[in-house]
Amino acid sequence: MDQISASQLAEIERLVVACMVESFGIDCSGLVLDMTNFATYIDSANDKAPIARRGHAKQKRTDLRLVGLGLVISVDGGVPLVSHAYAGDRPDVTQFPLMVDELVSRFGALGLPADELTLVYDAGQDSKKNQTKMARARCTSSAHFHRLITSS
Repeated sequence: MDQISASQLAEIERLVVACMVESFGIDCSGLVLDMTNFATYIDSANDKAPIARRGHAKQKRTDLRLVGLGLVISVDGGVPLVSHAYAGDRPDVTQFPLMVDELVSRFGALGLPADELTLVYDAGQDSKKNQTKMARARCTSSAHFHRLITSS
């Protein structure tokens, strides 16, 4: 995997998603965003996996290094449309703006009507800064964003 840069990987994902949406007619009007982290057994001395870091483990495995993953899926079939891997020592709430930026960019590139977009996300991404970002995105793209409050 070290032959493909992070930006090349993101571009590949963009192209594959655009092709899937167009070829299969995936309804992108309803989207769900969630973020989590995964405990890994990557040795602490292994410097070839800088994304694996110690952080707040949702699985309560404080002895293992973590990798974070954010995913946006369509309500139509649960098709993954945006992914974002991040270092395990970063809180989900700090990665949320990056995912929203990518989502808005991809949504616009697909030529889909922005006023038909509804994004549902949970309390783990809730912060004043993120709510302000969502309000601004709503104003500039006419998209509808909904926060689903759950006990994370």
